[in-house]
Amino acid sequence: MKIIKISEDNSNSKLVGIVNGWGSLNPINYREIIIDNVGIELNEFGDDVYIKHIRSFTKNSGNASKVLKRILDLSDDLEVTLMLNAKATDEGLSDKSLIEWYKRNGFFHEGGGQMIRYPKTTLSLGDKMKEIPIEDNLSSESLDTTNL
Repeated sequence: MKIIKISEDNSNSKLVGIVNGWGSLNPINYREIIIDNVGIELNEFGDDVYIKHIRSFTKNSGNASKVLKRILDLSDDLEVTLMLNAKATDEGLSDKSLIEWYKRNGFFHEGGGQMIRYPKTTLSLGDKMKEIPIEDNLSSESLDTTNL
C-alpha cells in the first residue's frame, strides 16, 4: 500500500520563499540569492525543490555547508524533497568531491550527477512511546503500513 501525502499548502513554494528571505538578490544574476557570502538558486520542481547551484564566494570557509544545513533543516520541517545535479564548475570542487559533499549531507546519488534527498521524518508512536526517526532512505511514498 502506498501512502500519498495530501497537503493543501504548497510546501515547496514555502521553502523557496523562506530561503529567498534569508538573503539578498544577486544584482548580476536575479535568480540567485546571496546568503552569508554563498550564492544559491532554488527552483520549484513539481512537489519538490531543485537546487540549481550552491557556490561559496569564500572558499573553505564552511559557509556553503552552513547554508545547506539550514536548507536541509527547513526541508525536513516542511517535508520537501530536494533534488540536484552535482556538476562541478571551474571555481569549485571536482565532480567526485561535490558528490561526496552532498552524500555527507544526506543526498543519495542516483547516477551521473543526479542526487536526491528525502526529508527526515519522525514517527510518533503515542503518549507512552518515544519518537523514532525514520531512516533517510525511506520516503513517505515507500512506507508500507499494511500490518500496522
